[in-house]
Amino acid sequence: MVELNIEDCIHRELSSEEQKVAMSFVSFLKDNQLSFYRDNCACWKDKIYYWVKLDNECVCFIAIKDPDEKDNHWTVWSADMGSQWLEKDYVDDDIKETAWKYVDHCGRCGSCGGGRNKIIFGKEFDDVCGCTFRTDNPKNEDILFLKEMVEIRMKEIKEQTMGLYDRIKNYRPTNRQEECDKEQMLQFMRCNDDYLVRENQMAHFTASMWVVNKERTKTLMVHHNLYNSWSWIGGHADGMEDLCAVALKELQEETGVRHVRLVSEEIFSLETLTVNGHMRKGIWVPGHLHFNLTYLAEVEESEGLTVQQEENSGVQWWSFEEALRVSSEPWMVEHVYKKLIEKSKTYMDK
Repeated sequence: MVELNIEDCIHRELSSEEQKVAMSFVSFLKDNQLSFYRDNCACWKDKIYYWVKLDNECVCFIAIKDPDEKDNHWTVWSADMGSQWLEKDYVDDDIKETAWKYVDHCGRCGSCGGGRNKIIFGKEFDDVCGCTFRTDNPKNEDILFLKEMVEIRMKEIKEQTMGLYDRIKNYRPTNRQEECDKEQMLQFMRCNDDYLVRENQMAHFTASMWVVNKERTKTLMVHHNLYNSWSWIGGHADGMEDLCAVALKELQEETGVRHVRLVSEEIFSLETLTVNGHMRKGIWVPGHLHFNLTYLAEVEESEGLTVQQEENSGVQWWSFEEALRVSSEPWMVEHVYKKLIEKSKTYMDK
């Protein structure tokens, strides 16, 4: 017996109006080179349930005429999407309203491990299912929303599968400093395998977060004990290749902010930084290089702030003009902070 493909199932099970909408969505998925896999595991064996995948990573699920849900002729679930991606992707207000309407609250079925807190396009939700969105019997007006969610998920998958070397290689420098530093980083990575750990005492990777307010007129800085200066926020990779995640973790640990909007997970800036030899916890650290990737985030000025006293003695918002004055590191001001300020004024959401 030949197993029906999803188009055959749509034509066999749905009404003519439902077929038009469903086929429009399926055509969009296939145009984006997504693959369909019929799930024949025990719980779905007698049901029409398809995984839709990109590079073997799930993008969404489609069920048709589930006998346990008589009122739902067909349903689309999103795959579990990280809050960072739902926060950072700009969508218009109509898409936001539709997304909030279709948030899937956990039904305790056991498949996703239970509900969780998520921030979705600026709005906080509790007890959200692992399948973030569920759309039952989608209409024509829902297709734009479904396509937007698929595109966000596809970007998430592509970013996750792209290695650090390729991300740096694909980065477009904005000045001569970035051109030279980018090539230096790539050359070092080609010659060294331990570029993510401090055990490489010549050079290793770090990540920083350039944090701005919504109006992009101020930046959030910490007073760094080692440098005795107000500075940006960041830390060592310490073996992690996802440097955006490193920068986000450092931001939350060093400032205490809870709600962060990543403007993009793409590299915002890169720079090679020199570190003089110094004592750290009673151990001499020889001079070396930091290959630093910078990311851009927005935070509300009303967010509560706390100081991580082990490394810093202050955390504060400064206007861009003030930030250039309060830093006691002239090289950083001239070659890094001025660049970041100018870029953040014009950098569009991605």
